[in-house]
Amino acid sequence: MLRKIRKLLRKSPAAQARDREKYRLKYFSRTRRFDIRDNSVVLMEAEGNKYTSLDTWTEIVIASADGQKTVQELIDLVRTEFPKQPPQEFEQALLRLIDQLLLMNYLELSNRPSSLPYYLDRPVSQQNAAKATAAMRADGFISDGN
Repeated sequence: MLRKIRKLLRKSPAAQARDREKYRLKYFSRTRRFDIRDNSVVLMEAEGNKYTSLDTWTEIVIASADGQKTVQELIDLVRTEFPKQPPQEFEQALLRLIDQLLLMNYLELSNRPSSLPYYLDRPVSQQNAAKATAAMRADGFISDGN
């Protein structure tokens, strides 16, 4: 992952922006389990009960990353939430955030819509723990030792 980040940092801001434009029409999916804690979206570790709190924009992206929406559809959806005109740099800021989440392997992109596995599809607190654990083991998402 560090290699990816270093390579990205070597690119000019214009080249980075062009790269981000390429994935506007791609579908995006979360690759981490999530839950709702105190009315906020949090990312769960694959194994154990540890979680990471998120800022509001990251919450929106992670909660929306269901494999059924394109990045552009997310941008359009978020734009409608602004009572007036969205901030001037809104789209580029959202694309930069998605770029960071891709580098951290919290999201993945695809050319077609996809269905998330059971353990990524809904908040952890709304899952049947035995069913989720079995599915994660079968997919290799967690090891058999846990």
